[in-house]
Amino acid sequence: MAALLFCVLLVPLLIVLLLSIILLLFLNVSRCSHPVLV
Repeated sequence: MAALLFCVLLVPLLIVLLLSIILLLFLNVSRCSHPVLV
């Protein structure tokens, strides 16, 4: 029961963490590539 609750709490946390990391990487890449393009 405790393990199930832990998984239920952990999965959304991991998803949010992954999305934020992907978003940060995307913003960094777009910010770095803009001066090169311009």
